[in-house]
Amino acid sequence: MKYKELSFHDLYHKPCIVTHKIDALGLEEDEVDVPKHANAVLAYPYIDRQIGFTFEILAPAVFPDGTVLEDYALLDHFNIFSKLRSDLFTDFDILLLSDPDEYKAKFEKHCKIIDEGYSAGEEVEATRKITVIDHLRNEDHPDDVFTVLLSKEKLSEGVWVRLEAITGEGELCGTLLNEPYSDFDVHAGDIVTLGLKSQREGGLALFTTDQMLLERKSQDRSILSLDD
Repeated sequence: MKYKELSFHDLYHKPCIVTHKIDALGLEEDEVDVPKHANAVLAYPYIDRQIGFTFEILAPAVFPDGTVLEDYALLDHFNIFSKLRSDLFTDFDILLLSDPDEYKAKFEKHCKIIDEGYSAGEEVEATRKITVIDHLRNEDHPDDVFTVLLSKEKLSEGVWVRLEAITGEGELCGTLLNEPYSDFDVHAGDIVTLGLKSQREGGLALFTTDQMLLERKSQDRSILSLDD
């Protein structure tokens, strides 16, 4: 399978095989000397909130049989961290493992470092579990969702919102990432709540309005805190 054919739920925190040679990672030959038949890597997918979906390289592997060369684990044997960004994955094949938890346990130390270093907190993790909005997520930045900004006086406008939490009322909320072209009285950096509505052509859409402003970050003036 190709990266674009999978949802982030298929990959997130689940070790998988990627057809990227270990010697193509920009590492010096004397750093990692692996068998010539290693034509892939075991990778651990996670989300970097700023950079996007990322794959931490755990060890060289063999495609398509899925063999992992554990004796050449990058952290345990070479003290190396190496990453691949999802925007490089257009031409790579990904092999999903039947038991990814087995390899997460085998590479527990390495995976734990990534989990702790790139933790977004429990509130963000809760938003990542919501699957009905997956079609609205950015392919490379799954926390960013396409949202329609509505107003009675103006034409609707599409914006991107980075999910932050689920409020006490069960609504999604997030940070408006781009400045609207029209004056909606909400600005990039503001925290807004999001609503779900059915579309005429089917499926769900996310929307927000100036009345759904939760916290005005753009002017550093609090309207309402998430704890209220």
